[in-house]
Amino acid sequence: IQQFAKSDASSVFQLLLKNAPLQADKNSTDGKTDTHHHATTLTKHQFQTSLTALSTRIHYPTILPLAASMLLVGSSVGVISPVMPFVAENLNLSSTQYGIVVSSFALMKMMGNVPSAILVERHGRKPYLVHSLFLVGAGVAGIGLSQDWMQLSLCRMTIGLGVAALTTASTLTVADVSTPLSRASAFSPVMSAFAAGTALGPALGGILCDEWGIRNTFLVV
Repeated sequence: IQQFAKSDASSVFQLLLKNAPLQADKNSTDGKTDTHHHATTLTKHQFQTSLTALSTRIHYPTILPLAASMLLVGSSVGVISPVMPFVAENLNLSSTQYGIVVSSFALMKMMGNVPSAILVERHGRKPYLVHSLFLVGAGVAGIGLSQDWMQLSLCRMTIGLGVAALTTASTLTVADVSTPLSRASAFSPVMSAFAAGTALGPALGGILCDEWGIRNTFLVV
């Protein structure tokens, strides 16, 4: 209710009226509507019921696109898993070099969370919801064009930074359009979509690698 009241307190009352039966004050003497009490009123029970209905409502026009984005990003991250050993074999990477390549994603994701939160708060959610997808796409495509382990690490770091920005912006966006009563239900589609993407990604990556080859798999994804 505080979030709504900051923008327009009157709009809150109108929304409450739409979710509660209308009740008009009647003049007890002549049975006619009292013109001095023409305004519609809400009882305490109606107010509580309407407010609860509003606070538990999920804003699907925002949640579903976020879930779709997280599904695509999770799939992009998952696709890399079955193909990376073949990339390492083609580039003759040592165990140490391959370990650095794999760790670079998580390292940059961890380091990018705090700066992403600061930038998202400063410039808004939408720019980073969009730009993060370009970072992930550029990083995945770059893996297919990499010629050594340093280029692979740089691409993996780019993906990690994009995932950090998308996760941060998505989390704050869900928090913006939810309340304490609806937050868990609003977060579940977004988090489930990312988990589904990481689960489906390896199978998709194996199929694409067999059909189109290693380099083309990354370019397609």
